[in-house]
Amino acid sequence: MNVDITFRHIESTDALKEYVQRRIQRVERYLNRTLVDAHAILGMDNRKSTPMHFAEIVLNVSRNTLRSKVSDPDLYRAIDGVVEKLEHQAKKYKARLAGR
Repeated sequence: MNVDITFRHIESTDALKEYVQRRIQRVERYLNRTLVDAHAILGMDNRKSTPMHFAEIVLNVSRNTLRSKVSDPDLYRAIDGVVEKLEHQAKKYKARLAGR
């Protein structure tokens, strides 16, 4: 699986890259052979009154796309929130495929 990570208005670190890849692997177990690639966008939104970090992950599955975005003051909590949402979507997707 190919994981692309884009950083917007924040510095890229190896620790963040490894953390995102480990978290995406949790979702991968629900999409065992259908996950093609993943794209993560991590950044900071300064337009609001309080600066917020955001994490957005797009998973390209064989015939579908799973997408989620979460904003939080802490970047690691934003990543965790996105992964939780994607896990829920992946479970629903897997159940839908099993029902066919």
